[in-house]
Amino acid sequence: ARLTLEDGLGGLSEKDGLDVLDGTVPEKDYWKRLGRGDFREVFFLSTLDRAESFIGITRQRWAALGVNEDEVAAYVQPINQGRTCHIEISVFLDPGDKALLAALDKDMPALGRELMDAGAFFSRPYGPFNIPAYERCPDVVDAAHVVKGILDPAHILNPGRVCFAADRPHA
Repeated sequence: ARLTLEDGLGGLSEKDGLDVLDGTVPEKDYWKRLGRGDFREVFFLSTLDRAESFIGITRQRWAALGVNEDEVAAYVQPINQGRTCHIEISVFLDPGDKALLAALDKDMPALGRELMDAGAFFSRPYGPFNIPAYERCPDVVDAAHVVKGILDPAHILNPGRVCFAADRPHA
C-alpha cells in the first residue's frame, strides 16, 4: 500500500491542524480539559525502574491534599531505545474545586523538589517546576545569561522570567 497525502485528518481541516500546532486552540478545547474541565500535571525524564516510585510519590502528595489516588493517571513512554523514559503524571479535576486547585498549585514546587531528590530530571522546566530545576543547575543559568546577553543586549525579551530575572544583569 502506498501513502497518500490527504487534505484533512480525522475531520480536521488544514487550518484546524495549524491552530493546534501554533497554540491558538482555545484553552477550553484543550483535550486535557474535556473530561472534567481542568487538570494538573507533572512531567520529567528518568529511568524506567524508577517510574513506579515517582508515581507513588506524586499520588501520596496529591492524596494528602485531597485527590482521590484512583484518579491520578500516569503515562510512561520509553525513549532512547528504552534507556530513559518520559513520565507524565496527571489528575483531571473539576474547575469549581478552587480550594483543591489552589492547594495543588501551592504544592507543585515542593513536589518538583521531592521528585528531583528521587532522581527526576526536568528537561523542560516550566511553571512551578522551573525555579526548583534552575536552583539545581546554576551553571546552566550562568550559561543562559551569557547567551541571553549576546542575543538580547537591550534586555527586552522575556524580562523577569526565572532564568532571566530582572534583578540579575546578563553577562
